[in-house]
Amino acid sequence: TSCQTTYTVISGDNCVALAAKFDVTDAALLAANPAVDANCDNLFVGQKLCIPCTAEYTVKSGDVCISIANMFNITAAQLEAANTDIDPLCDNLQPGEVSIDVLVASNF
Repeated sequence: TSCQTTYTVISGDNCVALAAKFDVTDAALLAANPAVDANCDNLFVGQKLCIPCTAEYTVKSGDVCISIANMFNITAAQLEAANTDIDPLCDNLQPGEVSIDVLVASNF
């Protein structure tokens, strides 16, 4: 699957502003662009970024991060990066929870 949207960085861009512009979380933007460091201080003019598409998912009984990630063809690490409230062991998912953002697989 390819990015639904790509964006070319211009002078003055930063991750917070770009996330707001495209209505995604900072974490989702960073997860979709692994070349961008956690502080988002290595953006450069002309750099192409993947603007993540997200889907909302309702947690079901028995779900774990890898099972949710596999449904959307992403890694558990990408899922967790887009959902900073998921703990590192992924043991705090609650059935019925609908605030899980799922990055749609992206390669460009």
